Amino acid sequence: MKKLYFILSLLMVSLAGLAQSYVYTAQKSGNWNDITVWNISLRNDNVPKSKVVIPASHTVTVDNAVNSFGLGDAEIKILGTLSVLPGTTVNLSASCSIELQGPGRITGSTNTQLIRIGGVVKYDGSIDQTKQGASYANQTTSFSPNGFFANTSLAVKFTSFTATKSASAIELKWITSSEISNDYFEIERSYNGSNWQNIGKINGTGTTSFASLYSFTDKNASGTVVYYRLKQVDIDGKSEYSIVKTVRGENTATARIYNSGSNVNVELNSSTAKSLTVTVMNANGQMIEKKDFTNGYKISMNMSGKASGILIVNISDNNQFNQTTRLFL
Repeated sequence: MKKLYFILSLLMVSLAGLAQSYVYTAQKSGNWNDITVWNISLRNDNVPKSKVVIPASHTVTVDNAVNSFGLGDAEIKILGTLSVLPGTTVNLSASCSIELQGPGRITGSTNTQLIRIGGVVKYDGSIDQTKQGASYANQTTSFSPNGFFANTSLAVKFTSFTATKSASAIELKWITSSEISNDYFEIERSYNGSNWQNIGKINGTGTTSFASLYSFTDKNASGTVVYYRLKQVDIDGKSEYSIVKTVRGENTATARIYNSGSNVNVELNSSTAKSLTVTVMNANGQMIEKKDFTNGYKISMNMSGKASGILIVNISDNNQFNQTTRLFL
């Protein structure tokens, strides 16, 4: 009876949702797909997305059934706990976001506990384990273990950060829209996304309400995959990190992803061929097909009778290689 009530409730919300967005607020601890866990109300701020809120006093567990919940594009705000159960991959659309606030956290411990946004793994239980601290993940942030970007109230506001490979160096450029008591930036480099080295320092502007442009040239990068981040330090010593930017060398060329008829095809070059996972999702982030790419250089997946329209294809080794492409069947 509860399952029937859940389906009917989702149907009514979906029909009404053609013109309205809704706020789902957990009113008790329980499983995400238990409709009695949620208080559902109209969203009144004109944002065309669902909003999900887990208050600090509640723990919501999530399994693969979440992918049929029907949220579509959503903003998920976690002040309590989101517990990802083993064997669960949460697939969210590219327009979704997750924000951790206050004591909010996501818990897991194995590589079978994943959260994807737009096909990109933002949370991996084996790497991130208990993810907590003010931060957010969306389609602009990197992938696990850097899938969440620190969301602090420090005074320097970044508007862009780019890393571009040239013939003999890597050019880093970033822009701030305003700064308050900004002392300097430290430029950090990593070859594995975990161990970081300080490779340079650029003085800040101090306090300004105007846009400021900065640049740094790294002439000594030697890895096939290189990660960069900025550490911004205030005059009083407080600091924050930028998002992580990844630069790939020539021998880590991206894969070729294309469709022929109803087939999704992936071709790798010899340097990229390794143990990879290919995931195909629809525009709502629901997984349609998943295959492991363990040898060879080409894989073909027939989508006939399974999906049509916009598809999101993601290739990942859950470490350094990650690529997402949109196709239209």
